[in-house]
This record gives sequence, C-alpha cells and structure tokens, in this order.
Amino acid sequence: GVLDKPVYAKDELCQPASVILFGKSRSNIFAEPAFMKLLADKGIRTLFIGGFVSNGCVQVACTEALKQGFDVVVLSDTHSTFVKNAGEVIKSWNTKMAGVGARVMETEAAVRLLDSGGSV
Repeated sequence: GVLDKPVYAKDELCQPASVILFGKSRSNIFAEPAFMKLLADKGIRTLFIGGFVSNGCVQVACTEALKQGFDVVVLSDTHSTFVKNAGEVIKSWNTKMAGVGARVMETEAAVRLLDSGGSV
C-alpha cells in the first residue's frame, strides 16, 4: 500500500538511518500534505530527485520543487522511463531540468560531494 507517513530506513535495509522513504498516491509528491510537513519539520531545502518515469513523476517533482523554492539536484543516473528510446528521453529530461534551474549530476558525484563536506 501507499505510505501515508514517512518510514525511517533501518540498518537491515543497508541504508543509513537518516534515509526517509515516503510513499505517494499522486504523481505530484508535493500534493501530499504529509510530505510537505515532513520537509518543513526537518528544515529540508535541498532535494535529490530520481524515480521511474523521467517524463512523468520525476519531471513533476523537479518542477514543483523548484517552484516552491527548493534546491533541486536531479540524479541523472537514477531515473528512467518505459519508452523504446529511454536513453534519449533520459538525456533530454536531464537537459530540460538543468535548463529550468535544477542541478544535474550522477549519484556517485553527489555522494562524493556530500562526503567531502561540500554543499550542493
């Protein structure tokens, strides 16, 4: 089912305890009041975004986050789509998201940057 509240990842999931998993019932995660409350309560201003449908939920999440003033990092190697020319669609959306103000980088580069204490 859909999660209506955040679930904090456990060590047995091989993820840091700081990872928060959040389900959604709509294509726009920002339409989920509990998600918006979580971001506000945690003081989260930077979002790292990936997902399955590059030209669907990922696009909506990026554009809505930017509209609401969040710093957005599209993890270029963490989104995809189900169309035949997926590689071209992914590249195209990475370029489009960069063009509207999101930063685009591969996951490994984002992890290195965060591990080094750098800001995103």
